[in-house]
Amino acid sequence: MASLELTKADLTQVATVSHRGTLGLFPLGRKRRQKFVVGDDTGAVSCFEMKRGAAMTVSGFPYQTLSGEPIQNVAFNRNEEKRDRVFATQGQSIFGVSKKGKEVFRLVSPSTEEIKHLVVDEVLIYSGGDFTFQLYDNGGDAGFHMSNDRIDALAVLPRGVRQGGDGATAPDCVLACADRKLRVVRPRPGGRGADLAFEQELAFQVTCLAAFGLPGVGAAQLGTG
Repeated sequence: MASLELTKADLTQVATVSHRGTLGLFPLGRKRRQKFVVGDDTGAVSCFEMKRGAAMTVSGFPYQTLSGEPIQNVAFNRNEEKRDRVFATQGQSIFGVSKKGKEVFRLVSPSTEEIKHLVVDEVLIYSGGDFTFQLYDNGGDAGFHMSNDRIDALAVLPRGVRQGGDGATAPDCVLACADRKLRVVRPRPGGRGADLAFEQELAFQVTCLAAFGLPGVGAAQLGTG
């Protein structure tokens, strides 16, 4: 099996970052320059562009939230053609920022838990707190699930991967919980809620999830760590 040799390279310095999942990459633009965003503990979302090997701050950034609470997660739309904005979570809020550093979207969760997990798929937003999973469709409530134990990681299966022909179009969500179980939450057709489809106990506790696979093949692979 091939092995990789990785070396460290310092690109830039930002404020303290205490939460996982607060780094994201914009798709390469016409100039083929890589842009990346970082959410930090001061409540700022910064965007940098690589020019001649150096990270330069993009005009309009950093975007500083009024509350100054830590950014807990950043995410891009899974549809690569709609990655023109970055989404971030802060407390019970989810907000979107354009490439020019302007807030263009905000949603406040009805839950009292802080939002620590976030996946954006087309107009669907999957979010997770310590114990609660919530699904939003076009900004409206579309599903809820209370986990039996703490949610350590959240992943959404590729579109088209589903067992059974129940007519649902929203992809399934997988929760990795502290009780060493993977729980699959299945949205109901028409945004009428969500149900626990099944759960699988593992021999170890999962703290990181990544779903990948080809849509329509009827299966998906999950990477754990």
